[in-house]
Amino acid sequence: MLDIEAEILLPDGSTILAGDVKTNVTLADMFGNPQTVKRRKTTSEKEYHYLKFENGKSMLTLPYLSILTREDQVDANNLEPGDKVLGFRDGKPCEIKVTDSLPITIYNKKHLGMPKKVKMLFFESYEDMPFVANEVVIGLRKQLRFVDLGDYLDNL
Repeated sequence: MLDIEAEILLPDGSTILAGDVKTNVTLADMFGNPQTVKRRKTTSEKEYHYLKFENGKSMLTLPYLSILTREDQVDANNLEPGDKVLGFRDGKPCEIKVTDSLPITIYNKKHLGMPKKVKMLFFESYEDMPFVANEVVIGLRKQLRFVDLGDYLDNL
């Protein structure tokens, strides 16, 4: 899913490093509401995707990680510089512009100065809602099928 150095939002507004997320830890969903981790796993990945955002934060993800936008969800490897993704900063929804997007493969790692392998965290929560990592909302549209996004999007 995403690298263990990503900052995951907690309900009190603070963050926790993804590598420190354990089962039964309570994280924040995209609205700042609590959700509890029921399962977690870390793996080492050889091919991944690098994203950097206008907020100065970057993350390493799997290429197919879903990131929410105003209209839909986009796989990390389909994001281009200039695209805007949903974010959550200072307790409010926002949009964050992608400033860099690079696939990291076995062929270009050395040239780009990227690690050979990256530890990634996978987790599931009981509430199954999108969460916030490095101020970016990560998740699937189908997770929001019973949620009215009207107020959220109106506040952007």
